[in-house]
Amino acid sequence: MPIFMCKTKNNNNIEVYRDGDMVTYSFGRSDYPPELKLTRSMADLEVAIGSVSGDEISNSITFSNGAYAYRVMTTINKVAATQEPRHGVLVNKKTKCLAYIDCVPETVQGSLLDLE
Repeated sequence: MPIFMCKTKNNNNIEVYRDGDMVTYSFGRSDYPPELKLTRSMADLEVAIGSVSGDEISNSITFSNGAYAYRVMTTINKVAATQEPRHGVLVNKKTKCLAYIDCVPETVQGSLLDLE
């Protein structure tokens, strides 16, 4: 059972599962093997809940894979008139941002807060 999942506009799934102390990040199309699947112990993850940066509050969990990092995140602009959360995954190689993949808002299920 995922603690967080959503679909992207390209019809990929972003999923985060927890099984005891192990957490899995999975990315890929439904009905196909995932393009990327990383399983890490809680101790090996960077978990940031309630981080404040400028006008945003974010919750995130980062899975490292060599030089790459995949940060599944939820952000809310705390000063916006309508506080719509944004969900997605940020892909970095070392310090360089390679991509940010947005979730389709209506497809978001679960919460990164359930990780704790």
